[in-house]
Amino acid sequence: MKSERWEEVEAVFEAALQRPPEERAAFLECACQDDSSLCSQVETILNSLIPAGTTIVEPAFDIPLTDTLV
Repeated sequence: MKSERWEEVEAVFEAALQRPPEERAAFLECACQDDSSLCSQVETILNSLIPAGTTIVEPAFDIPLTDTLV
């Protein structure tokens, strides 16, 4: 991806993050206008985030700390 395009994706992504999740689709429609590729790229990044309010309850893995690992 060219740096100019990445800057555009990043700017729209950052602006989308400033909005509540329920307002992001409308924002992207307005911000991306007829650029479906831009909208898709930003949506992909947004969808890769852990949803707001989600708490990680358990670690992905649990390794006991012992003297053998040192």
